[in-house]
Amino acid sequence: MLLTRRLAGFLLLAGAFQWLVWPNFLRVVWRDDRAFGPDGGPSAFLLVHIAIVVPALLIGTGLLWLGALAWRRAGSAVSAQAAPREPAGAGR
Repeated sequence: MLLTRRLAGFLLLAGAFQWLVWPNFLRVVWRDDRAFGPDGGPSAFLLVHIAIVVPALLIGTGLLWLGALAWRRAGSAVSAQAAPREPAGAGR
């Protein structure tokens, strides 16, 4: 399936958004007073948020990869269509 450049750009933006938002969110959660228990270990609050952030970043990475692949393929398809074609029988 060939995706358009527009859809590829959307995938790239969606993946970049994940990588812009979630690391900052995790930084805020990490600095929260509830992130670590009295013994200094990670609390359930922190572990739950890590369990949310990790899949989101994996999905964001997948979106970036798919978007980049689709962008490259859409560009090569456009250049292949723009290339002049020889008329049938011209090579004889």
